Amino acid sequence: MGKKRLAAALVLALAVTLGACAQKQSTAKKSGADSGKHATAPQIESFLAVDQEWYAITVEGIEKGKRNQYIVNLSLENKTDDKELLFRMTAVSGDDLLLEAYCTPKVKAGKTVKEQVVFRENPNYDMWDFHDLKFTFDVEDAADIGARRDTPDVFHIYPYGKGSGTSFVRRAGENERVLEENENFRVTLLKTGFEDGAYCANLYLENIGDKPYFFEFDNVSADDCMMHESFDENLDVGEKTFLTVSCEEEELKKYQLTEVKKLEFTLRAGEGRYFFDEPTFEKTFTVTAGEEA
Repeated sequence: MGKKRLAAALVLALAVTLGACAQKQSTAKKSGADSGKHATAPQIESFLAVDQEWYAITVEGIEKGKRNQYIVNLSLENKTDDKELLFRMTAVSGDDLLLEAYCTPKVKAGKTVKEQVVFRENPNYDMWDFHDLKFTFDVEDAADIGARRDTPDVFHIYPYGKGSGTSFVRRAGENERVLEENENFRVTLLKTGFEDGAYCANLYLENIGDKPYFFEFDNVSADDCMMHESFDENLDVGEKTFLTVSCEEEELKKYQLTEVKKLEFTLRAGEGRYFFDEPTFEKTFTVTAGEEA
C-alpha cells in the first residue's frame, strides 16, 4: 500500500513539473514574439512607381537597418542622353503625417542610381506602424533647376497591403495646449524645455481645411532676447506634422541665458504649397517654461 501511494505521488509530481515547464515554454515563446515585433521589415514586391519620358523611379523594397532604421530602397533612372537630372524628394508622409527623411541625388545621363531613403527612430511615432507611405518627387534638369514642372510625381507604398490599417492617430497629452484653431489649421503646444542645449517649443501642426497652407515661424525671442532662427513648413489638405521652434545653444550663450522663462514667436500662414503672396493669418505667441504634455 505504501508503494502504491509513493508511485502515485511521483506521478503527480511529474505531472506538475511537466505542466510548469510547458507554461514556462509558452511564456517564453510569447515574450520572444513580443520582443521581436519589428524583427523583420515588411516584405513588398518591387514595382515601377514613376515612368516618365526623361526618368523612372522603381521601389525595390523595405529593409530594417542595423540601428532599427526603416529603409526604403529606390532605383532612380535617367533616360535622357544629354541631361543630368536632380531627383528631389520634396515630401514624404506616413498616414498623412509628414516624416523626416531626405533624398536629393543627381543622376548622370543614361545612368541609374540605387538610393536609400532612411527613416531614423522618432519619439513621436513608430515608422513600423504606418500603412500608407506617400512620396513626392520633383525631378528637374540639374542645369536648369529654375524651370520647375508644375506637377510633381507622387506615389504610394503600402507596406502591409492597400487598405490594411487605419490612419495615424496621435495620443494627446494631459497638459498640452491649443495655441490656435480656425477653419484652416490647428497649432498645439506639446511641451517646452531644453533639448541638447537648445531651448525648444515642440508643436503639432495640422491642416484641417480644404486648401494647402504654408507656415512661417519667425521673430523668435527668449526672455526678450532676439534669436536668428526662423522655421517654415507647408502642409497639404489633411496633413500634419511635428515641428520644433527652438533657440540654439550658441544663440543663448550670446545673451548668457542658462534658463529661459518665456519663448515668443510670430506665426504667419497663408494659402499656398511652397509660399504665400500675402499671409491670411499673423499672430505672436508667448509660451512659458515648463509647459509639458
